[in-house]
This record gives sequence, structure tokens and C-alpha cells, in this order.
Amino acid sequence: MSQTAVRLPASQPARLWPMCAVTLAIACTPEVVVGGLPLRVEDLLLPVWLAATFLRGELRGFWGPRLTPVVAAWAAAMGFSTWRGVMIGTVEPWLAFCHAGKTAEYLLLGWLVACALRSSRDVRLAVWAGIGSAVLAGTLFGVIADAVVPDTDGRHVIEAFVPGEGSNILGGYFMFQLLLLAGLSRHDAKERRGRLLLVAMAIPMGYALVSTASRSAVSGLLVGLLVLGAWTTRWWWVAVAGLVLAAPWYLPPDTRHLLQVGVGEMLGRTQGTLAMRWQEWQVDWQYILQRPWFGYGLSMRPPSQLTGQPGAVDNEYVKLWLEGGLVGLGLFVWFLAAVGRLMLRVYHHGRDPWLRALAAGCGAAFAGMLLQGLTATNFTAVRTAESFWLMAGLLVAAERQGP
Repeated sequence: MSQTAVRLPASQPARLWPMCAVTLAIACTPEVVVGGLPLRVEDLLLPVWLAATFLRGELRGFWGPRLTPVVAAWAAAMGFSTWRGVMIGTVEPWLAFCHAGKTAEYLLLGWLVACALRSSRDVRLAVWAGIGSAVLAGTLFGVIADAVVPDTDGRHVIEAFVPGEGSNILGGYFMFQLLLLAGLSRHDAKERRGRLLLVAMAIPMGYALVSTASRSAVSGLLVGLLVLGAWTTRWWWVAVAGLVLAAPWYLPPDTRHLLQVGVGEMLGRTQGTLAMRWQEWQVDWQYILQRPWFGYGLSMRPPSQLTGQPGAVDNEYVKLWLEGGLVGLGLFVWFLAAVGRLMLRVYHHGRDPWLRALAAGCGAAFAGMLLQGLTATNFTAVRTAESFWLMAGLLVAAERQGP
């Protein structure tokens, strides 16, 4: 394995260190819910990073010529829906303002990443800083947390160590990073030392993922691996099949039970959280029908059938339709399609084999997120959303390296 692929450069311009601090905060900072809004350390780091980038005169290009129009259109549509919702009273002004600010942070994060990364070496530093931070988070929230809080399922570990965050979102974060690592293995696992390093990095993240007992994250990981298999050799399919067949021996009992319940639900033999979600989605659909085009605005939460209080919408696409209407949802789907095309351009036309492997990993992570979005709000929940927007900025920078 080439040393530049796994070793961080000895020295880098100061513009890259704020990005490394933000990736570490994304990985290891627990969420604190204030007024219904999740807050983290990176909320304080991003304005500092923006100011430093501005003072150095390095702000440029926004999202690039391919993504800027769709990003601007989606942001404008969501802004209009939220302003309209505040005016007619469908959303609370303070919550709407907080959620709009968080969405603006996601756009800013991707933009700053795209501005900071000027070479393939910069992109490598960003990727390995993110994966290294995820390894540290996996050690903290998986291995160490499981040792400190024994004999409990993953949800209890999450409640003890990552307050304010659901198991699906933390599991989705580790799913995302594992799939990036799997994509890079196509380039960096050519030597024995490289294979050992990749496996060593994957173990704590994989342990943390299964400790969350998140069915959607495990399912997304499997789908991402299958997508990655379309871009690699037949031995990859053998490895994925072995991973699935060996699951009863390495998955913890609570995760195995939840997966069995999920399969039973899909076959109509048992009832569980999927049936409860379906009932909630039916309520959401009634609200959608009342304002189908522009929605209710950011922070809209219909009352839950179970409690009568505003509840979580455990489906990213339903949530987007509720908040931004069909216009906001359609523009976001357009943005997702644009990101997908960007991945394919980097993969098929990139001149750097490592960047092409990165694009393959991004494609796998993207596929896993799309599946998990059916039962989690992973494109807007903080830890997974920030990972996605950071990835989009990475791809913009990678494409700039040229064919």
C-alpha cells in the first residue's frame, strides 16, 4: 500500500486543521438538545473556520458549477416553505429558525471542505482524518462503552454515552464510515500491511455499529457492500456472502433478535416498530395532503398517534415532504441525483486511482444512506447529515483534480 494513502502528510497548510477539528467533533461530540435543537461542538467551530477562510481570501466557487444551482434552488424552496409556515402559524418561529440555521450549517460545511481541499493529497488527509475520528468514536461508544455498561442492549449504551441521539443515527454514522473504508480497500489492500491496517480500523467501527442494535444501519451496510460489489471482483461477493452467513456468530443477541423481528414484519408474521412507523406515516400522509406543494416549513412535527404530542418522523423522505412539500422533496431528490452523477464522474474519469476508490466508497455509503432514510431522518440528523455534506464537499474537490 502506498504510504501517501495511509499516512497523514508531515505538514499541511493551516487551512486544513479546522477541517480536521470539525471531523473529530462530528465523530466524538455527543448531542445536547436545547429547545428541540441538537447542538454540538462543531456548531462553534464552523463560524471560526468560516471567518478564517474569509480572512485568507479562500472562499470560492460555492458548490461548483454542477451543484450550486440545485443547492441554491433547494435552499430557496425550504426557506420559502419555512417563512410561509411561520407566517401562517404551522411552525413555531424559534424552532423553525433553529432548524434553518442547522440546515445552513450543513451547506456551509460542504462549501468550506470544497474550498479547503486543493489537491489529491488534501483530499486524502480529509478522508483519513474522518475515518480516524470514526475509529476513535467506535472505540469510545462501542468497545469502551460496552465494557462500562455491561449486560445491556445497544440502546442503553447510546442513552448512557450519547445523550439526545438515537441508535439509528449513530449506527448510520458508523455504517457510512465503514463503507468509505470498504471502498478505499479496493486501492489500499494490495499489501499485507495495508490489509491489516484496514481490518484494524474496521473492527472498532463495526463493533460500535452492531452495539447500536440498529437494523436500518446493518441493512444499509449490507446494501452498500452489495453496491460496491458491482465495481469489484467476484471475491468481493464471496466476502459479502461470508459476512452474512457468519452473522449469527458475531452479532450480539439483541441485534439478532431485532433483525429477526424485522424479517418477520416484512413477511407479515410479527408486529414491531415497523408497524408502529406505518401507523405514524399514515398520520403524516393526512397532513401532507392538506399542504402537498410547499409543506409546513422546517421543524414541522405532526402529533403522534401514541402520545398526542409532536413526534419524530422516522422517514427522511416523508419528513422532507412534510416540511418542504413536493417542491422541496423534488429539489432534494434532484440534488441527490446530482451528487450521484458527481460520484460516477470521479469514478469513471478520475486520473488518480485512490480518488476513484474513494468515489466507489462514497457510492456505497450513499446507497446505504438512501436505504436507511426509509426508517430514519439520516440526511438531516446531525451526525449522519454532516458526514453526507462533508462527503459532497470532498467529491467537489476530487472532481477539480481533473480527468
